[in-house]
Amino acid sequence: MALFNKKNHEEEEEIKFEMPVPRSPEVKNTGTYLGQNLKIRGNVSGDGNLTILGTFEGEFDLKGQLKIAQQANVKGNVKAGIISVNGHVDGCLTALERIHLDPTARIEGQITTPKISVMEGAMFEGEIKMNAAPGPPPKPIKKNAKSEPPIPGHPEVKMGIS
Repeated sequence: MALFNKKNHEEEEEIKFEMPVPRSPEVKNTGTYLGQNLKIRGNVSGDGNLTILGTFEGEFDLKGQLKIAQQANVKGNVKAGIISVNGHVDGCLTALERIHLDPTARIEGQITTPKISVMEGAMFEGEIKMNAAPGPPPKPIKKNAKSEPPIPGHPEVKMGIS
């Protein structure tokens, strides 16, 4: 007989713990990094996202997002869905969706994009072309298009390309 209802080791119940099996989170396309100490020359194309931390000379043609970090230097033509610049770019930037220039951005060249945001402090020397979403170019205005007759009592205003 045991005092205070203690059981012998032989009579103890076995307690089982079931640990949940950890599941790894879904891996999303987090992108690729070109390191700060790398100096690369060449062409890069693909569907993924890319962050540049070092120096790159060449051309980019990406479907995803391109981030140019504060210490990065890029010389060449850049085309991507979305472009975010913190560093220095010498060349043409073409974005299918938008371009964002942070306060530390330094751009020398041409920018072509349907949307742009420029933070105070960003520096840009060059040309900006704001275009609509990719598609067929607009039809040119015909130079000799017929206009409606003027309204009596109102001066005639001629509009067109000279």
